[in-house]
Amino acid sequence: MIRTLCIFLPLFTCVLWLIAHRLFCRRIDTAPQLFSLLLFESLFLFYDCCYADVLAPKHLQAISVLMAQAATPCLVPLCIIYLRKLRGIRTSHPLHLLWAVLPAALLTSAIIFYILAGPDNIEHALQAYYSGGLKAIDALSGDVTYLFFLSAFYVYRIVVYVLVVLFVFYLVFYYRKCSFKAADLHNFFFKSGDVPVCQLQFFNLSLLYAFMAVKALIIKDLVNSHPWSIVFFSVAMTVLIYSFCYIAMFGARQTIRISDLGDAWRYNYGTDSKGEVLARMLNSQIDESGDEAIILLQERFGPAVRAQLLHESQNTHTPGFTTVSDYLLSAVPESREEEKLLSSLQRLMLEKKVFLQPRIALGDVARMLDSNTSYVSHLVNTAYKTGFPEFINTLRIEYAEEYILNHRESKQQDIAANCGFLSASTFNNTFKKITGMTPKIWLASIDREKDFGNK
Repeated sequence: MIRTLCIFLPLFTCVLWLIAHRLFCRRIDTAPQLFSLLLFESLFLFYDCCYADVLAPKHLQAISVLMAQAATPCLVPLCIIYLRKLRGIRTSHPLHLLWAVLPAALLTSAIIFYILAGPDNIEHALQAYYSGGLKAIDALSGDVTYLFFLSAFYVYRIVVYVLVVLFVFYLVFYYRKCSFKAADLHNFFFKSGDVPVCQLQFFNLSLLYAFMAVKALIIKDLVNSHPWSIVFFSVAMTVLIYSFCYIAMFGARQTIRISDLGDAWRYNYGTDSKGEVLARMLNSQIDESGDEAIILLQERFGPAVRAQLLHESQNTHTPGFTTVSDYLLSAVPESREEEKLLSSLQRLMLEKKVFLQPRIALGDVARMLDSNTSYVSHLVNTAYKTGFPEFINTLRIEYAEEYILNHRESKQQDIAANCGFLSASTFNNTFKKITGMTPKIWLASIDREKDFGNK
């Protein structure tokens, strides 16, 4: 009994998450695609669990084979459609509808042969197949039951193998086009960095389906010799399914970091931690708010908050008045040698704007100046009273202020990309650290300050 429950644990997990997403996440843009994916994943897991459990009733095993004909060929196309939606691609292609042809054809042929052969013959043949493999089915050659297995197993496997190859090609294409790297996942798990949600979901799906493929190849031989080994596979699949479904709750976000994972359950706090949790949630929501939400906040909290925002902007960082060139030319060298190198550094930043390169490093700048990292680092420290990373980020934020004022309709992801940041989250955090407020509030304060000045 315990072994059977463990075998069906991935199915129960997938069904529960299917219900949870339908109830609590139906407003997310990816909800329809995710619902379809989890529905067909549940049908496939029903077949997979019945296939792995030798004690499953014969009629359930036969029904699961029929479900697999419709469910399995759908998984890869539905994954691709879901990931495209997660990446913000709203356009659909007519070829996307062709994926429905394969499962419909397989299911139709399997049902026809199932009816012609009779349920009893199919169930007995399945038992022979599960105990003796495909060799036991070869003895049925010429019978209608053999045609059922020819369609439900041989042709079915060919279709699945073709889809797996297509999925691998899509993996390679996706990672190359989106410039995703393993370092991003390393930063997410071990350095609290942010990572695009679509990349994390692609990683989860790749790992899940790779594990499922390995399981399908070795499960029967392994279970026959070690019956309880199936428990390991079931628990591992459950963890992978849970990880994918949990991250899917952040479908409205572009990027997340590991500290955001607790925000999926919005009100998970006690008396001692309430302030910290709510402050983090508020900052996260303000970063993602649209102009309408910012205006609503201003109207609700009144002139006192607006005055406080202006006061902070004047005390921490004067927005809109300092340009990149002003900041660069404000430095004073300590010697003639530094003056020459400083002049070269200023020209490099003003003319080539290398600070807009997302992965620019101290070593790169030193090579461009025909100098060494220690000397350039010392120059930045003495001339600008800051470290090199802070120096680059300051230039980016000064540039971002000008960019925002000239491109008010741009999305934060586009602003971040054009100002040298790898993600919108990193841009928001850096902007807030330097200016004391988020980009949206900064722009609102600039507009409000102009209104006050006109009055």
